[in-house]
Amino acid sequence: GSSGPKDVLLVLDTSGSMSGITLDLLKNGAKRIINTLTVGDRISIVRFSDKAEVVGREKTMIPVTEDNKEMLRRAVDSFKATGATNFYDAFNLVFKTLEDTIKIEHHTRCNAAIIFFTDGEMSAPEWLTTQEDGGESEIIRLVSDRKAIIEEKIKRPLT
Repeated sequence: GSSGPKDVLLVLDTSGSMSGITLDLLKNGAKRIINTLTVGDRISIVRFSDKAEVVGREKTMIPVTEDNKEMLRRAVDSFKATGATNFYDAFNLVFKTLEDTIKIEHHTRCNAAIIFFTDGEMSAPEWLTTQEDGGESEIIRLVSDRKAIIEEKIKRPLT
C-alpha cells in the first residue's frame, strides 16, 4: 500500500439498484480495500440506501486492527441491496463522521480518502430529486461546503 498512515472512509451504496453482480463487486472492492489497510490506519464505512448509517458500534473513524478488519468484512458480507439511493444522507453522514472524529482527535493527521461506491442514480429524498437538475447542484454544494469546513479544521486537503 501507499506509505504513511491513512484515514479511509468507504461510502457504500446498498440500494435496490445495486442487487446481483453489482453488489458482489461492491463487497469485493470494499473488502479488498479493508485488506490493504494496516496498523496506524483508520477506517469508517458508511452504507446507504433510503438512509445512511455508520457500520459498527463506533460512529467515528476506528483504528485498523485485525479484529476491526474482520468485523467490517463480516458486516460488508451481510449487506443486502434494498431501498432508494439517498446521496444526500450519505454525504451528510460522511462529513459528520469526519467532524466527530476530528472533535475527539481520533484522526491521524495523515492522508484522508473518501471512496464512494455507487451505480450512480440518486432516487431520494424527494425534495432533492424533483429539482430541475435532479439535486446535483445541492449535493455538490453540500460536499464542497462541508469539505471546506473540515479542511479548515485539519489544515490540509481531503482527497
